[in-house]
Amino acid sequence: MRKSSPTIGRTTLSIPGPVQEAPRHPEYLGLPKNTSKAKIFQALLARGWSSVLAEQRAKAELEIYAAYEQDPERRAAAKDLQEMTLRSGVV
Repeated sequence: MRKSSPTIGRTTLSIPGPVQEAPRHPEYLGLPKNTSKAKIFQALLARGWSSVLAEQRAKAELEIYAAYEQDPERRAAAKDLQEMTLRSGVV
């Protein structure tokens, strides 16, 4: 039976110049000074991906807000709901 390769999930790539500075400043990523380069680049990659996802969520929210702004019926319904909530003392 063949064993799984330990390199699954790994890749080789060129690291852009400014990113090569990351191992010199692991504390910027909340890591201790003695953290390996691999762990630093893993943390950097994870943080970068999280940023991309956050940007996509923000973009989607802006699109929703723009669609909402262009729909007077939805705005009126939301305003009515807000007024009702205020009158009820919930907020």
